[in-house]
Amino acid sequence: MYSPPSAFSEVRLLCEECNGHFRCRIYFTNHKQSTAKRKSVCERKRFCATCGILVTRENYECTKRFCAHCKQNRDVGKQYYMRLLKDVLPIAGDKVLNIFYDFETTQNTRYSDKATLNVPDLVCLQHL
Repeated sequence: MYSPPSAFSEVRLLCEECNGHFRCRIYFTNHKQSTAKRKSVCERKRFCATCGILVTRENYECTKRFCAHCKQNRDVGKQYYMRLLKDVLPIAGDKVLNIFYDFETTQNTRYSDKATLNVPDLVCLQHL
């Protein structure tokens, strides 16, 4: 359905539920509409009242960012370790082989005009 552009007014409509600001009544009304298959935009998204960021999750915290790997909110700029795949650590008698590696690489080899290759520096490994 085509909707012609409407004249924007200086007044912005505030939605009390999602903290969204809208330039006209049509946009305000459209963001409240839901279908049988999908919730309305107002139900799916909201603006944080403190920092103003668009939030799509329930467990949002202003000072933290959501990590897609561990599915938790983490402090910005702090490094952390990924969680284990299993919650149970192996018993000392179990036959477990752990392999740890860290390749030092150089980026001197040009791949294209805009990209370089990460080439392992195998000379460094001989000195270990």
